[in-house]
Amino acid sequence: MSFFCIYALILNNDMKYLFFLFFCASTSIFSQNISFEKGEETKDSNILVDYKEYHIVDSLNNLVAVRPYHSSTGLKHYYLEFYADLNFNERKKINVTNNTEILSVFTIKNMGYVLMHEKKQGTIILKADIINFEDKTIERKQLLSVNKNDQPHNYKGLKTSSKINIDYSKDLLISYTSKKKEEDYVFLHFFNENLIETFNSKSLIGSEEARNVKLLDIKQHNNKAYVLTSYQDLNKKFNYQLFEIDQNEQKETRIITTDNNFEQINSIIIDNKHIISGLYSKKKDKPLLGYTYYQINIDTFKLSTYKTTEFKDEYLKKGFHFLIKLI
Repeated sequence: MSFFCIYALILNNDMKYLFFLFFCASTSIFSQNISFEKGEETKDSNILVDYKEYHIVDSLNNLVAVRPYHSSTGLKHYYLEFYADLNFNERKKINVTNNTEILSVFTIKNMGYVLMHEKKQGTIILKADIINFEDKTIERKQLLSVNKNDQPHNYKGLKTSSKINIDYSKDLLISYTSKKKEEDYVFLHFFNENLIETFNSKSLIGSEEARNVKLLDIKQHNNKAYVLTSYQDLNKKFNYQLFEIDQNEQKETRIITTDNNFEQINSIIIDNKHIISGLYSKKKDKPLLGYTYYQINIDTFKLSTYKTTEFKDEYLKKGFHFLIKLI
């Protein structure tokens, strides 16, 4: 469930379902990383030390669980558990080096991937275990290695693992931001299903005229990256920037908002339209007043539609505000 589903309901005047669906969305945000206890009939006491699980599905729709094992010093290893028709089949123990943590677990074209972040003597290493679902073999590959002294700007962006963005909607796209004086940059690294880097870029997304830049979203479309950010202009007014980045060039369009609203937005690309939509309020932590909608034509790379619509029902305003606080 996304804000776009909500927006579609609003357009169709299905307001009576809107509140319920938004609540459902709030409960499904963390559905990718599932945490729960398992029965002892298939898990021994050592594995139960760590309850966090990641789940992926193989080419035959069988479940594969990735279960990290942590000690007081951090991640020690993880277990791969293979299931057939939801019945436990096989478990493999996969060792990792010190100062390693799992960033993401996902599938691309019927292969499983466990992406990891490692700190090693002033160097950040991103690596991945590739899971072959057919023969259950594991291949480990290094994706990036950034030294603090050689690449201080990149190192700063990769140092905090929670600030690294992972998108695998098509190929694997790893992105992160870093600031140098008054300039903000976004770094993009594209990899194919064999984890071979196809191209990378460093792009300026913030300057003296665009301050307090925040990375909101990154999408892949037609072998290009679309980077959405918010920023404050010289008058401290919030606006948006959308960047189109590929191997050859970079385009930019600024979306100047008419009201200085606080917006909680998401984006999606449909055909040649980059749609940005969400809910807005006058200030952060204040009641949500309505929904906002932007549409950018990718071909012309210009804003084609912009509107905000206020909720007429006071109950909806209060209900959305309550649910956002819960999220």
